[in-house]
Amino acid sequence: HLWTGTYCCLEEPMQCVAGMEGSCTGSGMTWTGSQCCVPNDWTCGAGTINGCKEKGESWTGTMCCNEAPKQCTAGLESDCGSQCGNDEVSWSGSGGCVPKRGARTAGTICGCQGKGKF
Repeated sequence: HLWTGTYCCLEEPMQCVAGMEGSCTGSGMTWTGSQCCVPNDWTCGAGTINGCKEKGESWTGTMCCNEAPKQCTAGLESDCGSQCGNDEVSWSGSGGCVPKRGARTAGTICGCQGKGKF
């Protein structure tokens, strides 16, 4: 890293989010002294340390990051993917995260079943 006197400059493009030094230690994560930087294609959002333990998730100390492009939204843990055997949906500790493709829209649990839906 290079220090300008004001900014920490990283050698590659990354997104920097809130975190804590002791948690920002996983593969692909970099601590700048005040923020946790992760690869640009990760999706970070609100979560909890206990909810951010699934494969492909990393905890920054403040945020849960999915190590793939995803979109996270409000949801219920009991209805989030594993109940229906859908491993494309993960729980961040405060919301459900799905692949960043398609669209999310209002619906019902029974209406949101079938081909092309998750």
